[in-house]
Amino acid sequence: MKNIIRDKYEENGLTLLIGPPEGKVLERFGNNSHPLILNFVPKQGVSNVRVEEALSASLSILNMILE
Repeated sequence: MKNIIRDKYEENGLTLLIGPPEGKVLERFGNNSHPLILNFVPKQGVSNVRVEEALSASLSILNMILE
């Protein structure tokens, strides 16, 4: 998976979307044909994750992968 993320980053860059707890963030963009969709905070054990936490967790993981 790390190699896939690195390849996508090198080809076109990455877009990070952080959505609401009820989901459906991709449907709001009107395009459901995304080549790679990842959940960086699965099974967090709470009903939702604050934006600040989601951003920090996601960027930390991406930074580790892309170094």
